[in-house]
Amino acid sequence: MKYLLILLLCGFISFSCKESADIEKEKSIEISASQLRKHVDKLASDEFEGRGAGYRGEKEAAKYIAGVFKELKLEPPQKIHNTYEDYFQKFDFHTVTSSNPWEILSSQNVVGFIKGESLNEFIVIGGHHDGQGAKGQAMLGRDAPESEATDSIAAFEDTIWNSAVDNAVSIAVIMEIARVLKESNAKLKRSIIFTTFSAEENGLDGSVYFVNHPVVPKQEIKGMVNLEKIVGDPDAEFLYVSYSTNPIFEEIRKSMDTLSAIKMTPFYPGMIANTDHYPFTQRSIPAITVGTGSRINVHTPLDHADRLDYDLLKDRSEYILDYVTQLINSDSDFSYEGDNSGLLGVAGGPATPEEKLSKDFDGEVAYKVTSVIKDSRGYAAGLIPGDLIVAIDNQPIKYQKFYQGLEDVIGDPDKKTSVLKIIRGDQVVLTSIKVFE
Repeated sequence: MKYLLILLLCGFISFSCKESADIEKEKSIEISASQLRKHVDKLASDEFEGRGAGYRGEKEAAKYIAGVFKELKLEPPQKIHNTYEDYFQKFDFHTVTSSNPWEILSSQNVVGFIKGESLNEFIVIGGHHDGQGAKGQAMLGRDAPESEATDSIAAFEDTIWNSAVDNAVSIAVIMEIARVLKESNAKLKRSIIFTTFSAEENGLDGSVYFVNHPVVPKQEIKGMVNLEKIVGDPDAEFLYVSYSTNPIFEEIRKSMDTLSAIKMTPFYPGMIANTDHYPFTQRSIPAITVGTGSRINVHTPLDHADRLDYDLLKDRSEYILDYVTQLINSDSDFSYEGDNSGLLGVAGGPATPEEKLSKDFDGEVAYKVTSVIKDSRGYAAGLIPGDLIVAIDNQPIKYQKFYQGLEDVIGDPDKKTSVLKIIRGDQVVLTSIKVFE
């Protein structure tokens, strides 16, 4: 928190001349480990049933987050109900791996603002609040325990994937950063949009909806910081990706080396198509993801709140608070400098046997589109949610364990343009998609 405190002491906030008053003020703006734990315990409790997108538990979690935003007096994107619902950005999405063929569920992002000096320049701080859900719910990527932990047998009988590391910890950090910045009344050059996305685990559907239907004009969103698995297993390194989208991200990280004992490792400069910074980059908004590559017990029933190091979560939260404060107050022009070649802006997953059968397709693999990002190559090719891609360049789709991106399905093509065979409704459609310039 050194940078924030320096800002406060340099005049962003008026302090009493008395040393005791200074100490009290510093205490009031600290990230709280107990608050972080309170939020993670709540979000990752059985009460919220693993927060499976579109199901009861996830909706209750969204109400909880919106209630915190309301209590902090963040500005909602609408003022209609004077309740938590004013913080909701509602959307529908196609599910992946549902037991109900072609199921469409309803969900919501949660959005709140802190106004800065500029009311037409915004930095988004976000992360996904949905988790792996519960047995019987649609969920791509839900796993059984991989380790030989002593409680793995009990975990096999667990019906709820509580999803603490992935991604309750990050939502707790977002809420704590919002509290500290709001309570400190810090002077901010730009305004902030705090948002928690739903349906990331299904196919980035919440963040895709956000960038396709931004709550402020798209050109006013100058940058985005996505939080993903901020802490996890003890050996999971604190890192960030996509920093090539604008030089300011690396400039701040390097400056932070002199301000904090915590270090954040540059991991990958380009875009990764399986987390919520990706839709922003496809619309030419500089964006990074901060977190870890933690895998132990992630996507399993062993991802519980009581397994986390909350002192480490507090330290990393303070680092992120300082980082985003510098970003918000930077002199960057936030020009987009990312390389989107090979990225298609299409998310989805494997169609179920029942979905293939309903379309009279008897091939081994078909890819079901759930989201298409505006301005992307997939959007230019005319792809829409619900499309069933059944062949690429007149060849069957090869089996693999899909995650989300159409890039994974096409693989490393021999040519710059591929032809997709699509079943759309009861029609067969051929469309070309440009993979590389």
